[in-house]
Amino acid sequence: MAANVNPVDIKPDLKKAVNGFGSFKVALATVLTVKIVLDLATFFEYPPVVIEELSNAAASSGLLMIRYMEERGQIEPTSIMTLLCALKKICLSGIEMRVRKLYEEHTGRLCSSDDHSKAQLEGKKNDLIKYAKTAYRKHYETAKPFPSMNKCKVNSIFVQGGIYCSVQEGDFMQKPDVLESLDSYNDILSSPKTKSNRKIIEADPGFGNQHLHHSLSMTGVLTTLNLL
Repeated sequence: MAANVNPVDIKPDLKKAVNGFGSFKVALATVLTVKIVLDLATFFEYPPVVIEELSNAAASSGLLMIRYMEERGQIEPTSIMTLLCALKKICLSGIEMRVRKLYEEHTGRLCSSDDHSKAQLEGKKNDLIKYAKTAYRKHYETAKPFPSMNKCKVNSIFVQGGIYCSVQEGDFMQKPDVLESLDSYNDILSSPKTKSNRKIIEADPGFGNQHLHHSLSMTGVLTTLNLL
């Protein structure tokens, strides 16, 4: 199956790769014997019905395998690293080098080495961790101290975001809960929005729900409050 790419719509440096990818696939089909095809299909964990189809394809098994690999993104006009890594892992380094050379000759693109690919992945992982840490610090530095509840002091509590009241309207089986923002933490007890006799405090670990529960127990509402 030919790649659904219009060379007019892509960057000039990729046109040769796209235009030469078809001839590369034709050359690749001559390299992929039935045994290599079945080894690759097993490595890629293709369904048994597909493996059987490849086995029965005989002389056309290479072209059929190329079609399946292209459909699954295992070979693309701009990269065949998945195929090269698979050939190397199933101890077909000679075939891997031959396929690499064919791709470079037909498309004009150099294949990255395994070490280079690993370095790229490691760099992307480090960038992700860096950005995640930055976002985490930015998010949690906005936390504010937990205020006292009904003059009962709660020490060293920090919360994130805000407090929302889940209000049930009518039949809860037919209407979903509605989240309404509370103006302050005291609204948990005093707001008309929380007039229910049964209050459920739900929060992620570390956001002060245990301390809030202990503080509220001093107000005499422990019997009407459940902590999740």
